[in-house]
Amino acid sequence: MILVLRAWFDAWKLIFRRNLFHWLILSGVVAILIHMGILGFSFYVAFKIWSALTPQSAQIEFSLSSILHTIAQSVTALASGCIVWWLAFRMHKVIYLTAISPILSSMMSNLSSSSGIELRKKPLWLHSVLRGILLAWRNFVLELLIGASLWGLTWLIGSLLPLLLWIIIPASSVISIVLSSYFYGISLFDFTLESRGMNYRESLQEYKKLRSPSVYLGLLFVAISWIPFIGLTIAPVTCSLAGKSLIDK
Repeated sequence: MILVLRAWFDAWKLIFRRNLFHWLILSGVVAILIHMGILGFSFYVAFKIWSALTPQSAQIEFSLSSILHTIAQSVTALASGCIVWWLAFRMHKVIYLTAISPILSSMMSNLSSSSGIELRKKPLWLHSVLRGILLAWRNFVLELLIGASLWGLTWLIGSLLPLLLWIIIPASSVISIVLSSYFYGISLFDFTLESRGMNYRESLQEYKKLRSPSVYLGLLFVAISWIPFIGLTIAPVTCSLAGKSLIDK
């Protein structure tokens, strides 16, 4: 983690030295627009589900059966809204990484070419988008399958051994955070690997060498992203440059 933090500070030095603020602003604007759009859409859909399933006050009869029915509808609406928000949160990563991939790939390509690194193929915007979609969906499906298996196992063990729930649930939550951070991290490393001319299959092999740094870099990215106002602006560029610094070392 210390190496990742040092690389992140080195990223700021590179930003000031190479005057990369236009990339910082551009990726930040895109990130904020995507975040606000997905957040607004998820709350809109959740509210529509809530409105459709929750009875109006004028329709409520004060009897035990109607009250229980109202409670059941409200719980169903709340659960449906939470599911919609969870799916939107998961899809946010796919859309977010796909949208900023051309920006960060172009930045990395310019840095690599100006540093004298020979490129086999300079990434084009369309190529970056297609690669970003492929990588984002691959990571999304893997994370979804592993996460579902993890929580299914948690539910199974909790059903058989309820006393272990106070250990299993926190452990599963920590594993889920680490898993999500790992997939964020390898996506951030991929911008540098792509700029070095590695194709998709070559990059998959390189990920095996970057497992631990990917987790730490992803954790740093998520932590910075949650900083109000400026987090989404600075996280993409600084963390991808930190990944470049770690690979260069």
